[in-house]
Amino acid sequence: MSLDARRSPFFQALLASQDAPQLPDSPSRPRVATGWGAMRCTVLALAAAAVLLAGLGSAWWVSHNMRQQTLERAMARQADEVDTVARMLAARLEQQQRLLWVLAQGIADQGSDPSRLMGEMLRGDASVRLFDTLQLADARGQLQLSLRGGRSEPLVDLDEGVRDVMRRSLADGRPVVSTMVRKGADPGMMELLYAVPLRTGDGTVSGVLSAGVRMSAQALLPPSIDPSRSGGRLLVMQRDGQILAHSDPSRWSARAEAEPGLGADWLQDPAAGAVQVGPDTQRRAGYLVTTAGMPLPQWLVVRITPEEAIAPSLAPRVLWWLLAAVAGVAGLLVLLLILVTEPMAALHRTARQWLASQGRLMAEEPDPAPEPEPGHAEEGGWRMPWTHAWGEASTLWQALHRLGQMGQEQAHEVGRLQLQLQTLMDYAPVGLVVTRSTHLELVGLQAARMLGYPPRELQGQAIRQLCASDAAHIQLLERVRKDLDMYGQFDSEQCFVRKDGRPIWVRLHGQSLQRLQRGLEPRAVVPADPTLVWVVEDVTMQRLVREQPGWKAMHDPLTLLPNREAFAMRLHEWLQECSAAQRLPAEALQQGESALQQSDNTAVATVEEAQEEEAEEETVGLQQHGVILFLDLDHFAHVNQQGGHAAGDEVLCHMARLIDSVVRPLGWVARLGGDEFAVLLAGTSAEQGMLLAQSLCMAVQDWEGAHEGQRYLMGASVGMVVLDARQHTVSSALRSADMACYAAKRKGRNRVEVLEAA
Repeated sequence: MSLDARRSPFFQALLASQDAPQLPDSPSRPRVATGWGAMRCTVLALAAAAVLLAGLGSAWWVSHNMRQQTLERAMARQADEVDTVARMLAARLEQQQRLLWVLAQGIADQGSDPSRLMGEMLRGDASVRLFDTLQLADARGQLQLSLRGGRSEPLVDLDEGVRDVMRRSLADGRPVVSTMVRKGADPGMMELLYAVPLRTGDGTVSGVLSAGVRMSAQALLPPSIDPSRSGGRLLVMQRDGQILAHSDPSRWSARAEAEPGLGADWLQDPAAGAVQVGPDTQRRAGYLVTTAGMPLPQWLVVRITPEEAIAPSLAPRVLWWLLAAVAGVAGLLVLLLILVTEPMAALHRTARQWLASQGRLMAEEPDPAPEPEPGHAEEGGWRMPWTHAWGEASTLWQALHRLGQMGQEQAHEVGRLQLQLQTLMDYAPVGLVVTRSTHLELVGLQAARMLGYPPRELQGQAIRQLCASDAAHIQLLERVRKDLDMYGQFDSEQCFVRKDGRPIWVRLHGQSLQRLQRGLEPRAVVPADPTLVWVVEDVTMQRLVREQPGWKAMHDPLTLLPNREAFAMRLHEWLQECSAAQRLPAEALQQGESALQQSDNTAVATVEEAQEEEAEEETVGLQQHGVILFLDLDHFAHVNQQGGHAAGDEVLCHMARLIDSVVRPLGWVARLGGDEFAVLLAGTSAEQGMLLAQSLCMAVQDWEGAHEGQRYLMGASVGMVVLDARQHTVSSALRSADMACYAAKRKGRNRVEVLEAA
């Protein structure tokens, strides 16, 4: 396909119709207006506020949870410690009470004088001496014996608290444990009182035995536990709130109401004041209060620990550092958002500049758009996404709205161009087809009629519909792909199937739309496009002619061009025609002289006849001259060396079609043999012959070919001979053209050399 054909209105319309709607032209580096944008600033402010709130909230939540978990672990640990202390004290008291019970059981079993038995037990059992005091009373409550330190003392000197314990044990018939706190002269000391009833064999209470153990109040607390290290306090108290032992010795005789963390209302709480086995932990006024009861003496072991000592709150300095860290993170996030939103901001600024250049920039906060009437929508479907768009959203919507309008306008223009293209294809004298990938996109009227289809039935159909089989379809696609990759075009014959089922042979000459556009704009960057443009020609009759023996004898079987014999015959016929035409001027001159003698025309007629005679002489002289071009391909041997003879044959076929397309319809082309071609330009002047020869050189030089990644660099050396039918013969003309071609090769190849035959 020549360059002039590619510049035709048909291909211009085809290229325009294939282009997608383009955005408005803009400079490569547009100068946009500055500005942050209201929506962008709002987003940044909201992001910073969200980070601050989320950071502070997360810090508080983490700190609070950690504090709660620490307190829960401390409560469990403190409960274990208090329970251990309570069990140790209870075991100690039960051991002493059990010893007294054994002593009482021995006295009751003897049944004799209790006083005498008591004395014998004191002398014989050393464990009895563990008690500081012992008292014995009968069933009526009459005191019979009172010992202190193993010695008898007057019965009247017995303390009233001891009497009360003995009376309660005697009245209730069960053991009693009580505590007497010594104040005054002996502070910090206390006495534990035990009372056990004496029972006979039938279970009757026959008396009561009491004992007292004098000890320091601090001895109730185990030395291995030091609550002061964690800021806590450990104390033992009676049920009524009287403190018996305290980790702080200065507070051993105080009341529970005055103890920080307990308060006056603590004893009023039934759960707190109840003496129950097992620990119980409460949080009261910033303290962890753990209690464990000892039912026998009705004591409570209490551990009080400040929560701040276990899980201290964040210091003001730490809070300020935390706030600074959160603010820093918020600042970094804002900076990151600025970087991330910069492309959108640049798009917004560009949109504003473009809208301003279009004269369509509205206010940042346009009035609410009126609602369309029911059943009607804005043209193109472009409506405000919401009625109160503002900031960058408003600007971008305006830009999109305008682009949508421009897209519709360009769509109308593309539709108009496609209609023009279809009209050109329908009224073109040749069959034209446009394909995209494996489908027919546009089909001209001539091509549709050639294939036996209505004008629009083939559009959108697959190429497979025209092939006889799947194998033929795959083979065609592979050949097209291969030739486009190697030569940039496809030119071959293919057998298709008409709609009525009859086969038809067509010649397909196709090029990619990308190659055509690159030919029109050599410096333009053309994107890849699978669109191909085809010229379809019916060659069924030509193929039938080629089967005739006479045709085969006069044509080259590879390129299908006339061979050397046919070229020599054609040249001989032309020389004979020119020789026959030499007699025409003499006969015309004789007829003119006769007419002058017999006519009475004026001198004007004579002048006119003389002019006609001169024109005839010029015509005869032109017919007697012509041009022979002898063309030899340069560097063709490299093609055979690189790709083999098969590649060389393909290149020769392409060269033959290329030379034939350039020469027609001015001349006649033949292949003389090898890579040599000859062209006969009958009735052509030397200037016209030189122009055509130079066109052949440029066409061969511009031809692109490749095989297995290697490009073919081709050229043509052309020898030109200007013929005179009155002087040349077939052999002399061919010899002169061959010599001129040899001179072109000798002078550097890819050039035209002219030789005047003698």
